[in-house]
Amino acid sequence: DYMRIVDRKMTGRRINNLMLDREFSVLRLQDLMELESAQSIYKWLAGDTIPTVDKLVKLAQIFECKIDDIIVTKEAEEKE
Repeated sequence: DYMRIVDRKMTGRRINNLMLDREFSVLRLQDLMELESAQSIYKWLAGDTIPTVDKLVKLAQIFECKIDDIIVTKEAEEKE
């Protein structure tokens, strides 16, 4: 059996591509997201973390896309 999990690295690349398409800098996105610092954005881009659900909703609004257009999933084998 296979289960889908979030691919953090590819999700980070997807966010980066969405930023590039709109010519958003990290600081611009930080401003639009109303974040105290850009640290979390850098972690998303690096694939260290993924945005929380509330941040995903906001990103989808900013990028004018669906959350599914931001998150990249991959199949992972289930452990028995």
